[in-house]
Amino acid sequence: MAKQDNLRVSYNTFAAALGLEDKLAALFKRVQPVMFAAETAREVEAALLQLTPGQRAVWAVEQLQLEMGNGGIEQYFYNSPGDTAPEALDGLRKIDAPKFARPLERAIALFPGGRVPRDRDARELLLDEQGLSEVLIDSGVDDAWEEAYAVEEELSKLGLDYVERHRADFFFDAS
Repeated sequence: MAKQDNLRVSYNTFAAALGLEDKLAALFKRVQPVMFAAETAREVEAALLQLTPGQRAVWAVEQLQLEMGNGGIEQYFYNSPGDTAPEALDGLRKIDAPKFARPLERAIALFPGGRVPRDRDARELLLDEQGLSEVLIDSGVDDAWEEAYAVEEELSKLGLDYVERHRADFFFDAS
């Protein structure tokens, strides 16, 4: 299935937005409804196919960042953003954020075979019934993330720098 271009936005709208939050809101105006509507693993896969590689990367990183700031690695994997853990790791690498990638790599490696299930119910089973939740809490991943996060908004700024360098992935009127 070919990726669709309809989730890109106008560069002028993005450029006119003031501040990080407004820029991210403008950037993901079309992505957010598609990703938030996806509930099953199959729906997540279908939604991700509608995004460009850059959109997948930056979207997943922003979702990771929100969950980590709100409740840590355990919450990230319990909630729907954990559906896109592989994309978040890829995104951290793409935006050149190795100090953030390392804690996520450690967390992903704790899953059987180093693979995070796309299916939320399957992740919850691993977290609850197979004790992975406690392993994640004890892993030091949250501390490593907090240490990496010493400069507030750094991760979002790295993401927006990536957006500027890869405009065609985000804007239908990229120049």
